[in-house]
Amino acid sequence: MRWNYRLVSAVLVLTSIIGISFALYLEHVQGLEPCPLCIFQRIGLIGMGLVALIAFIHNPISNGFKRFYALLATLSIGWSVGVAARHVWLQ
Repeated sequence: MRWNYRLVSAVLVLTSIIGISFALYLEHVQGLEPCPLCIFQRIGLIGMGLVALIAFIHNPISNGFKRFYALLATLSIGWSVGVAARHVWLQ
């Protein structure tokens, strides 16, 4: 299987959808109330998914656009990782 840019974008979109779906399942079905830090983590995950979706639809040819989308997705998921680290540190 050969990994290309479009396939990686699709995997990131799918990962984001699965992560948000699981968070919503825990909230609405299991009855767990999310704290504000959990909500901030979701924002970063949704941001990464949206950037990956735009990259998937656009399917850029130039490396400049690919790097731009990768930078935006990295910043977005980096936000979530930072919030998660803070969350772990607080607990």
